[in-house]
Amino acid sequence: MEEQKEFSRHEENMLIFTIMLGGLVALLNSTTINIALPTFMLEFNAPITTVQWVVTGYMLSTGLITPLIGFWGDQYSNKVMYLVGLGLLALVSVACALSQTIEMLIAFRILQGVAGGIIMPVTSTLIYQFISRERQLMATAITSMSVSAGVAIGPSLAGVLLNFFTWPSIFWLNIPLCLICLGLAWRFVPVKIISSEQKLDLLGLVAAAVGTVGLLLGFNKGGDLGWTSPVTIGLIVIGALSLIFFVKHELSIQKPMLNFRVFKYSKFTYCVIMNSSTAIATCLSPFFMPLFLQNVMGMDALHSGLVLLFPSLVMALASPIAGKLGGKFSVRGVIFIAMLILLGSTFELSRFTLTTTVAGVSLWLSLRYAGIGLMTPLINNFGMAAVPQHLVGHASSMIGWTRQVISTLSVSIFTLIYSLRIMYHTANNMGATLNSADAQRQILCSSINDVTFYSLIILIFCVPIIYFFKDDPLARKTNG
Repeated sequence: MEEQKEFSRHEENMLIFTIMLGGLVALLNSTTINIALPTFMLEFNAPITTVQWVVTGYMLSTGLITPLIGFWGDQYSNKVMYLVGLGLLALVSVACALSQTIEMLIAFRILQGVAGGIIMPVTSTLIYQFISRERQLMATAITSMSVSAGVAIGPSLAGVLLNFFTWPSIFWLNIPLCLICLGLAWRFVPVKIISSEQKLDLLGLVAAAVGTVGLLLGFNKGGDLGWTSPVTIGLIVIGALSLIFFVKHELSIQKPMLNFRVFKYSKFTYCVIMNSSTAIATCLSPFFMPLFLQNVMGMDALHSGLVLLFPSLVMALASPIAGKLGGKFSVRGVIFIAMLILLGSTFELSRFTLTTTVAGVSLWLSLRYAGIGLMTPLINNFGMAAVPQHLVGHASSMIGWTRQVISTLSVSIFTLIYSLRIMYHTANNMGATLNSADAQRQILCSSINDVTFYSLIILIFCVPIIYFFKDDPLARKTNG
């Protein structure tokens, strides 16, 4: 194991900037797609259940690759992993832009998910490997801000590109950004190899892959084949058993691919539980809000992207504010207030109507994103700071893997619920007194509301977990 080198303030600042920019590029790659879903439906003449795989396929491959990042980062250094992720993202973006069918696009988006699954956990690991303890909360808040900026800029930028150019332009955009990040990473990201002799756990990798894919396909096919179908039941059972085996296997070997022993640190466990629970609810807005704005309110991609810009900027601004508040006040208190804001805004988002205004959408979505922005850096820093440095790569991968798997399953499940609610409202003649166009809009609006309300119920169950987020005296002293 290499000795930890002391870095100057300038070196730390440049590393933080490099991490921040890489996180921004990775999120842009993800969020620019959401606003283009209606465009893909028209361009490829494909239903939402097929087009959603542009998103869920990306999330699935991200979840599959993430468990390996802690292992590879320890063996080859996180600098190498960062460079590989950025290079792969650039190459596959070219392939996405040249896709001729929805199937080709989905396939290349799955490969893009591999790149995203490398980049995101590495950014967090680099902070806790090389940034001094007293600046880790600040660095986490800044990188969270860059991620939120990606959420903010992505839809608006995609709207502009879709309005003035064609859909491949959202992929061509990645190329120059990746090249800039590659240059910065080569110059400013240090090399740290923790273990160069560890062998890849192929059995664990296969178990994780079978488990994740089995569950996702099972829940995805349940609506088509029926929940009592042997295929559906078989996929879900095989997936669940494979993940159980994966966890037990990783705990039984001396050098696991994904070290579940990080859960012996209770603060980290609370962090993962909170992250995973909120992920179920918060992954829905980027997916369903473009559908509401375009298919219910009748906006084009450009204007719907602009509507989503301000709320996402609020989330970006909330992250550094969270860093300041967490250093001066009770972390638990800030998270609790942020959760109240999130609960109230989510409830209002579940009550949209055909007469809902742009101002109403912007207000409640801004408050929702403010709650997320205030919570996320505090939750992540609370958990990561509790883990010994030699395990931060595994801890970061664990947060990324659990959140990604749960988010992927959630998008698939809630997309199915959305389709079922459309069928339910249609069968019950919702909007019978309206003209056919308004009736269809009413059905879509009510179905999106239903999904949002179900996500609210999940968030309510997160509230008791906040009790365990006790303050860190060191963080209070150094950040205050």
